[in-house]
Amino acid sequence: MRRLNCAVQNYAWGKRGKDSMVSKLKMMENEGFETEEDKTYAELWMGTHPNGPSRVMPEPGDFSAGAEEGHAGIFLIELLETHPHYLGDLQEQGDLPFMFKVLSINKALSIQAHPDKKLAERLYATRPDLYKDDNHKPEMAVALSDFEGLCGFRPFEEIVFNLHRYPELRGLVSLSAMRAMCSLPEDPEDQRDALRKLFQSYITAKPEVGATQVNALVQRLGERADDGGFMSDESLDHTDHEEIDMEDIYGADYEHREKGEMMLGRLRTEDYYVQDLMRRLSKEYPGDIGIMMPLLLNYLRMGEGESFFMAANEPHAYLKGDIME
Repeated sequence: MRRLNCAVQNYAWGKRGKDSMVSKLKMMENEGFETEEDKTYAELWMGTHPNGPSRVMPEPGDFSAGAEEGHAGIFLIELLETHPHYLGDLQEQGDLPFMFKVLSINKALSIQAHPDKKLAERLYATRPDLYKDDNHKPEMAVALSDFEGLCGFRPFEEIVFNLHRYPELRGLVSLSAMRAMCSLPEDPEDQRDALRKLFQSYITAKPEVGATQVNALVQRLGERADDGGFMSDESLDHTDHEEIDMEDIYGADYEHREKGEMMLGRLRTEDYYVQDLMRRLSKEYPGDIGIMMPLLLNYLRMGEGESFFMAANEPHAYLKGDIME
């Protein structure tokens, strides 16, 4: 086994100084590395990506005559090219098909979705300046501390519920998108079409409309109550105190009432955390329509050692915490 000298990425959303797991690991890896307390340390990259390739730490016998002991070591890709058997069954490929990272997140990242293999190959062939390799990018992440993230679209009926619960979300999307969702299509393909229409309407909303609805939501949310509960605004906390008639949302012919009641019970509990998250996002990114994305995407809150998988083409965002990806 050989030790690696890994690249560090100092993105603005990373944790600062020694609060960052990335800086802690980098110091363990390289005794000469000094952490700057006013600098962000966002990602530690282990792999062969050209934007941050790892080097192989030298060992006794690696140096040619006269070489200094402080030599940085050869690039990992060079080692794999000269010793292809290290790749096992991937010898013919000649490179690692994945990137191994540690991320330390202090501020929410933007919503993104990674391409599948066919799309990645097409993007790499047509835009190599932006897409540096042709690999697809599904993700497996393990939490190294308490972690928050958004991961994939919520179940269809939950999004319909949030459209009824949050008038600002309704005001951000088109009437045709609302109708497509609230008609509650049963066929999965029709549901995907309705969700696609809703999301397209959401992300293409006119800036002035987005600003108006986001500001209205932020004002309605207010500050978090001192006791950790909801604000007194009844339009926000009515689900905790009033009976919700499933027929008002899903119609008289709704067939999945038992499942729906379980969903509503969970959403009542989760809504506090979602509202608290939207308050926080509004401070990190004032006026951004992404503040409402927790109403469309699954909100994950995980502890150390818990994990999740994110398939290609699924929207997601990391919000806070340390993960190994």
